[in-house]
Amino acid sequence: MGYDIKKKPYGSSSVSNSDRESARQYQNKNSKARKQKEEDFFNKSMDYRNFIFAPEGLEEVMVGIYILLLPYLVGLAFLYLFIAEGNFEYFVEFDLTSFLVIWAIGYEAIAGSIILFIVVSAIRYYSKPRQDTKNRRRDRF
Repeated sequence: MGYDIKKKPYGSSSVSNSDRESARQYQNKNSKARKQKEEDFFNKSMDYRNFIFAPEGLEEVMVGIYILLLPYLVGLAFLYLFIAEGNFEYFVEFDLTSFLVIWAIGYEAIAGSIILFIVVSAIRYYSKPRQDTKNRRRDRF
């Protein structure tokens, strides 16, 4: 036959060295940006279903119930412990028919607790010593 095929040595390709070098630079630049992005505390992905105690498929209903009941119960506990100072006679004298006021007190207590938890978690995350990135195994990429 009239075909003259030159066999290339094993491992060689038709990509020039300059193209290969520019691709490496691009990958290094992007890997640094990806590492920065995935290691940042506030860029972590969160799913609310991981924090809800509910049967599978009823998460939305349980979130609604939690939004109504938890702040109200926390508000009642706050009134009992801090305002009535744990005295049941003082606690009974409160007008407990004002659902929205008690709910708002509990909502503020829960919101303050969540903000405090986020700040403490961020401080722990950033104060933790980092591993050397060259020795760390890369499972994601």
